[in-house]
Amino acid sequence: MEIIHIALRTGYSFKKVFGDVNNLFEYKTGHSIGFADEGNCFSHSYVAKKAATDDTLNPLYGIRLTVVPDATERVKPRGQFGNEYIFIAKNYEGLREIYRITKVFSDNFYYRGNISLHDVLGLSENVFVIAENFSDSRRIDFIGLSPRTSKKTLEDNPELPRVAMCDNYYPKAPDKQVYELLTAPKSDTKITAQHILTTIEWKRLFKNSGEDLAEAIYNTHFISENCEKITLEQAPMIKSIDGQKIEFLCKIGAKRLGLDITSDGEYKDRYEREMILIKEKNYDDYFLVVADVIRWAKQRMFVGPSRGSSAGSLVCYLLGITEVDPIPYDLIFERFIDINRGDLPDIDIDFPDDKRESVIKYLRQKYGEDKVKQIATISRMKPKIAISEWAKGLRIPAFETEELKNSIVERSSGDARAAMCLLDTFETIDTGKQFLQDFPAMKSVAEIENHPRHHGVHAAGVIVCNDKIENFVGINSRDNTIMCDKADVESLNLLKIDILGLRTLAVLADCADQVGMEYKSFYSLPLTDEKVYEVFNDLRLSGIFQF
Repeated sequence: MEIIHIALRTGYSFKKVFGDVNNLFEYKTGHSIGFADEGNCFSHSYVAKKAATDDTLNPLYGIRLTVVPDATERVKPRGQFGNEYIFIAKNYEGLREIYRITKVFSDNFYYRGNISLHDVLGLSENVFVIAENFSDSRRIDFIGLSPRTSKKTLEDNPELPRVAMCDNYYPKAPDKQVYELLTAPKSDTKITAQHILTTIEWKRLFKNSGEDLAEAIYNTHFISENCEKITLEQAPMIKSIDGQKIEFLCKIGAKRLGLDITSDGEYKDRYEREMILIKEKNYDDYFLVVADVIRWAKQRMFVGPSRGSSAGSLVCYLLGITEVDPIPYDLIFERFIDINRGDLPDIDIDFPDDKRESVIKYLRQKYGEDKVKQIATISRMKPKIAISEWAKGLRIPAFETEELKNSIVERSSGDARAAMCLLDTFETIDTGKQFLQDFPAMKSVAEIENHPRHHGVHAAGVIVCNDKIENFVGINSRDNTIMCDKADVESLNLLKIDILGLRTLAVLADCADQVGMEYKSFYSLPLTDEKVYEVFNDLRLSGIFQF
């Protein structure tokens, strides 16, 4: 019987592990494989994407969290003993419990994240709990048998079943150097860090332990067979809580703007065509939520007139979302919403950078703190950064890498080989070939291109939901973000509003304040002022971001 790897670490255990989640599926046994990163659930949405395209795959969703007697005590890590526990969801209810304690983990961050023992004891039977070392055996389902497991833990708990575990930090044995260059591990981690072991390798490691290895391997199958195939639940489409109708607000807007959308003509035809598609796609409330935010903001600050494809919507203009009438300029609505597209419309809104936070605060007050979060962003290893860090680790002088950096093959993000620019540089560009001849150890840097590096807060994306967002995704309460990046938000049907802070708007607002000008006057500035175009014709472009 082969081991099922039920809790592999991935590169989303940031700065600790080398291993792209998409490349780790080759280590599945039968139809099963599990993932459990340290302190976060970023891998879950990627795993769900893979499972959605493979009916036979049964992925296990887990997480690794540090457990201490009382996480509310503010003591340094060395002042309170803690152990890493592994939590694996048996079903979607169990996954929700994991997302809940993940938020608790970040709530209690003090030098590191922690959860309390009572948080573990409060978990239902919908979650498997595994630990390799612990001081309290309550609620432990299995002792993880790995190089980390202490002899004392095994001797003190003979009644608890064992399960074969792999303390992986990199995929294959030859990847050790890549792992060490990428993560610069501490000495205590180097001792136990290992690759993903085969069943034979794992047995060899514990052959003299006196443990029943066959039972430990069987228990990986037991855990897998008792975990349902989980489909990540989609959030319900957002509903406005104001009780207004989009048609009513559009008619008010038309009257305010002096437009006739009821009599036969271009405006009526355009309005009805847009409204039919908005209704068919059930986007009414999306528009209402965005319009409410902008209405509130325009009473308090200078809001950008429009950005991107939303300027092609007459409904956006009528609702006050944009300040551009698309009809005179022949702007195309289908660039914004098209019958053949299933993704949510994308309305980008510009606010002064010094007042952006107040807009997010308004949303939190209106919908609830637990229903409004910002999107996280994953920073990945870009070619030039990767070269610099690798060269530093290999003690190659920085000046030796300059020509290579200037010769890197560049591709757009949509290119099939977008994450292989370094590899192609080494194989097809003379500068790259020569560099590898001079410094052959640098060849491995190509393996970390696009590897997760760290996570942060997205510059604009804000999620608004009618339910608690932690029901659908993990939460990092330290920066109020969801553990899912922008590319995967739509797969969970979470409404994203792009609330962007622009310094330009803050400067313009300050100028308006000083001369007693109303902010709305900016929207009626003539677009044919010859003096403005003289500035461009004279190439006086310094500091101009957009116009």
